[in-house]
Amino acid sequence: MDGLRLDATQQIFDSSPEHIIRVLSCAARQAAIAPASSSPSGRQKIQKPRSSRGNEALKSQRTSEKRIDQSLVTSAATISLKPSTLEPRSIFLVAENEAQQTILARTLDQGGYGLDALWNDDFHHSAMVALTGRAEAYYSDYRGTPQEFISALKWGFLYQGQWYSWQKKYRGSPSFGLHPQQFVIFLQNHDQVANSLRGFRIRHLTSPGRLRAMTALLLLAPGTPMLFQGQEFGASTPFLFFADHNPDLAKLVARGRKEFLSQFSSVAAVEKEFSQAKATGQVLPPDCLSDPCSEETFSRCKLDFSERAKHGAIYRLHKDLLQLRRNDPVFSSPRPGGLDGAVLGPEAFVLRFFGAGTASSPRQNGQDRLLLVNLGPALHLSSAPEPLLAPLVGTKWTLLWSSEHPFYGGSGTPTFGAAEHYLLPGQAAVVLATTPMD
Repeated sequence: MDGLRLDATQQIFDSSPEHIIRVLSCAARQAAIAPASSSPSGRQKIQKPRSSRGNEALKSQRTSEKRIDQSLVTSAATISLKPSTLEPRSIFLVAENEAQQTILARTLDQGGYGLDALWNDDFHHSAMVALTGRAEAYYSDYRGTPQEFISALKWGFLYQGQWYSWQKKYRGSPSFGLHPQQFVIFLQNHDQVANSLRGFRIRHLTSPGRLRAMTALLLLAPGTPMLFQGQEFGASTPFLFFADHNPDLAKLVARGRKEFLSQFSSVAAVEKEFSQAKATGQVLPPDCLSDPCSEETFSRCKLDFSERAKHGAIYRLHKDLLQLRRNDPVFSSPRPGGLDGAVLGPEAFVLRFFGAGTASSPRQNGQDRLLLVNLGPALHLSSAPEPLLAPLVGTKWTLLWSSEHPFYGGSGTPTFGAAEHYLLPGQAAVVLATTPMD
């Protein structure tokens, strides 16, 4: 399977009768199934009126995690795509769309553009606030609360047309009716890690326990999870903005990066302090506001794959969660309406995955799962007036998985699930499964 990601689609403006993204969606799928001999040149040509954007760069990411850039050239009248010379294959079309325009992921017969999924920046922004406590610039409209995570996983985007204070405008469009898997959720990506002072990855910005708990949420949630390169083994290397340009353009790029990052008040303050220090000849920390066109900046970002062994606990955490997601009969088959959630405390919440039926119409023979996430201190639920915590008739909750297992660097999990005693460990996530009563 191939994955094709359209970058910054909110910057594509097209007033043609048929939007270029809709045309690209159809063209990509046609190229994936059509034999190369279908045209004399081995290429397909799909007619398209001139777009208001000339050449739009599209990024393709294969399942091997190799990232390559391709150009689908929108010239005067055609889009040219080379069909596969192999067997027909499935493809997964994803758009980054900061404006959160769900029409991109609606089907063609619904008047949409036919893409498979959209990046869910709302989930990322809420997670960053919850994990780091920082809420500057475009994070300022998020609180990182339990309800934000419940809503994001049930409904997709958090902003579906409400007022967005940071941009001083309404943002988003309704996502009701889209499948949970049509939202790509993530804790890191190349843009967000690089949009920082030092390019630190999330493991350097939060506690190990919180990160393990949030990783469980990411990999077991019904959305489509995305891992940024090296995240699965806790890469220690930073990821900085880097480019290779001639000296004149390099100066403009460096200045542009400083201007962009100045929206973060803390970064702007550091830049001001550095400018003053530089004027007086003081020695500056070498890893702050790196020159994006320096070869040394690029070299610092290279992954060290020996860390898969050095950071074995983090690597095992990801492998075990992915195995649970793939093999568990409930987590492996997310369905619309198959999830509900409730807030249990200031930093704690529960998600119930219904193995059969839905939240409004559960089946008593279902194999339900609970995912309890607590980013705060240990939470005692001696009284639990929350129906989602109740097991099905004739069943009890049994611990299936815990982020506090010593294999993952945790401190162990106390007995959990007794009818009269619920103790949710601090900075942890646990998974409970329904099993028959003894």
